[in-house]
Amino acid sequence: MSASQKSALIKSIQLNSQLISGKFTNTFTHKKAQQLWMQISETLNAIPGDKNNGERPLCHYGRTGGGRPNDEILTEDDDKILSLVSPVEIV
Repeated sequence: MSASQKSALIKSIQLNSQLISGKFTNTFTHKKAQQLWMQISETLNAIPGDKNNGERPLCHYGRTGGGRPNDEILTEDDDKILSLVSPVEIV
């Protein structure tokens, strides 16, 4: 994902914060959420940048742990994305 795609994603999520809550109401339905995600996807795909169409594995896919720690440093946009997503406990 390019930096401009990340910025567009952040702006889209900030404008549609109900997507992050995971809660549906009479006015914000599952169908509406799907439509918003499709619009966001189309917007991001229209921006020139890195596109992963499943043809190559994601950077850390298949790691089993152990070995050297990941030395990647989060960017400011990465931190913004993390701040938009609240942790969820899976029971």
